[in-house]
Amino acid sequence: MELRRDLLETGKMSVFRIMVGVFFLVIPIIWITENFINNEIAKPLDWMYFLLCTTNGVVQIIGGFGFKLERLVGKAFVLIDRERISLKPGVFDKEQRVDWKDMKTIEYRLNKFRVRNIDNSSKVLDLSKFDYDLKKSIKEVVANIAKEKNIEAIM
Repeated sequence: MELRRDLLETGKMSVFRIMVGVFFLVIPIIWITENFINNEIAKPLDWMYFLLCTTNGVVQIIGGFGFKLERLVGKAFVLIDRERISLKPGVFDKEQRVDWKDMKTIEYRLNKFRVRNIDNSSKVLDLSKFDYDLKKSIKEVVANIAKEKNIEAIM
């Protein structure tokens, strides 16, 4: 049994968000075009407004198609297999990792796994940033693999 979950998987398409993005693209284009038609010089503030709105529009459109921009910055995942437990709840969070071969006991305590290693060192795996269903799945998989590997598990 194993659990692999990409926490940044693509979401649902949102027509409303795409329309908001198009709105944020059209308004500054009309603003700058109107300045040129009236033979006015576009001021630096106009260009900053144009750049800000255009960037916001592009971000909204990309998000509206279901792509998560966090994916450009890093990864967020849950990987539990027969070799290790590896958790990274967010793109800016540090990966928490422990190998099954080093474990002596594993204990679940309110949003945390306390792992005692063979060399009597301990490690804490924090689950507080995960939703309830994912925590439940993680606990199930960890309990099953621990039982398989004859590691004392207190859930």
